[in-house]
Amino acid sequence: VSQSRYVGGVSEIVQDGENGWLLPVDSSPERIAQKLIAIARLSREEVEGFRRRALEKWENEFNSAQNYPEFAKTVLNI
Repeated sequence: VSQSRYVGGVSEIVQDGENGWLLPVDSSPERIAQKLIAIARLSREEVEGFRRRALEKWENEFNSAQNYPEFAKTVLNI
């Protein structure tokens, strides 16, 4: 499934199967239900892994408290 079939900027944050799950915008109710069932069947360790990777992705790429000062330093050094 191509990235362009996902809604908005979600695919920039969520890496399907790595730190969350993505479904195409045209997903059927059955496909959504199948994904929810698969998620519900994950072990506690698997869920914790997804949570950890999601937090790491946010901290490394989307945390404004960290990113804004770095951006300002870059701009000032131009």
